[in-house]
Amino acid sequence: MTEIAPTATATPSATNANAQVGQPAQPAPSATSNTPTKPATAPPSPAEINDKVARIFHNAVHLEDSQKTPALVGDFNGDGSEDIAFVVRPTAAGLEEINSDVSNWILVDPRQVVLPDPHRAVQKLPPAVRVKAQQSDTFIAIIHGYGKNGWRDAAAQQTYLLRNAAGNNTRAATKQDASYRFNLRFHGDVIEEELAGAQGVLEWTGATYAWLAAPKH
Repeated sequence: MTEIAPTATATPSATNANAQVGQPAQPAPSATSNTPTKPATAPPSPAEINDKVARIFHNAVHLEDSQKTPALVGDFNGDGSEDIAFVVRPTAAGLEEINSDVSNWILVDPRQVVLPDPHRAVQKLPPAVRVKAQQSDTFIAIIHGYGKNGWRDAAAQQTYLLRNAAGNNTRAATKQDASYRFNLRFHGDVIEEELAGAQGVLEWTGATYAWLAAPKH
């Protein structure tokens, strides 16, 4: 992955997560940008990111050293507060904590979240899949912001660990830009990347993160 920019809740079900996505997009904005909502503060420093990792994860994960840019910022869940995303790996002793049901984060595989068909009014979605991390995994960690200080706020604790989600050519994009190009309405800014040989986005569904492949033309 070449570029990766409040209190934890119970793990949401896939059905509830998927029920809020796939709405038709609004008309294309007059101007679009590939840059996420401009942060009100300075870009995150390595020291700030390391401090946040230590506060949230303790010794369960460490930052991926190969990143050229350590983090992406954007309002990924669309609540008006700045979030942060970065790539992490499990520590040698952290796997059990990562998989614990009482950890201070939600473990999800966005590629296993089944999105509803926006053209069907009624449909039955499969049950949520129990996700289990492996020692060799690489994750995208997303910490949701809190209030005007965003992810820097001490109360910003709600965290998602996205398994099988770290790809290539990764960047953040505004929801306006993504909505225009995908012809869908997104809840917040998105993370665009190439994953498993396909272009697409990691999007907030209203309750979790899902992978949405770009439409083929």
